[in-house]
Amino acid sequence: MKKKYFPILSILFVFVFTFCSSDKDAFTEKTPIDLDLTSKPTNYFGQDFTLLPQDNVSNSDLNIEGGILQDQNSNPKYNQTKRTWQGIPSIGKDRWGTLYATWISGGKWEGNDNYITVSLSKDKGKTWKHDKLVIYVNPEDSTRVMDPSLFNDKFGNLYIAWAKHIERKKVVNKQWADAWYSKLKLSETGTIEYSSPRKMASGIMINKPFTSTITDQMIFPIAVWYAGNPILQQPFMYKGDYGTDNLVNFNKVGGITMNVTKQHMIYEHMFVELKDSTYLGMTRAIDGIYYSKAKMEKLGM
Repeated sequence: MKKKYFPILSILFVFVFTFCSSDKDAFTEKTPIDLDLTSKPTNYFGQDFTLLPQDNVSNSDLNIEGGILQDQNSNPKYNQTKRTWQGIPSIGKDRWGTLYATWISGGKWEGNDNYITVSLSKDKGKTWKHDKLVIYVNPEDSTRVMDPSLFNDKFGNLYIAWAKHIERKKVVNKQWADAWYSKLKLSETGTIEYSSPRKMASGIMINKPFTSTITDQMIFPIAVWYAGNPILQQPFMYKGDYGTDNLVNFNKVGGITMNVTKQHMIYEHMFVELKDSTYLGMTRAIDGIYYSKAKMEKLGM
């Protein structure tokens, strides 16, 4: 009799043990906690970090070519039901665990009618509040915004970067495309506060920058998209040293050299840091994905 019921008891034991294990708790739904956004963490140093020094470049002229709007969910101009196209998303998280998602929409495709929208979630992505920020420009002056990217510095501060594109054939004496950024912070009322937009560099940055765990420097993948000049049109690497309240020595230190016959008009490159103090850079080309490696000392790191 004992041998007869032993297999059944074994199966029952396994079932009970599995059901009562701690793995079940990992999927338990919990009510999200509203965090106190006014409290300062113990590592408060860097809370007011500004990324680049104030005298690095002049402030953005978005007040002329467009602007940034807060809490536009009820604005019919940016109503989600009217969107026929959207894309190029990015996701980020602030120091309190709030998720931010951003992408571009507006118009029938990528063009001067595009705007950047930002949504946020305080419950790990279960629910979202949309159009908390909208970055726009005036399409009639041939300016457009594109390719937003959310990223953090080593202190956990959250930033949004985007490209502002000028069509040279319509507007003279302006850069073809510049990378801009603004620091984001969630207020007590749930509105996203932002710093004055500032130019980061000439070019476009789609993929996220990161802080080197070896050199404690911030690494930026910024590319120039300009057909007709293979020297200017390259995927570059920028770096900056952490100072007291902003990055210092922010400059171009290298890039991924591309064969002119293989290079793609649009670079969307990225860098990763390897354990042997080497940077691995990857970018797309006409016939596939290309990569390049460089030792830190060769880049002045």
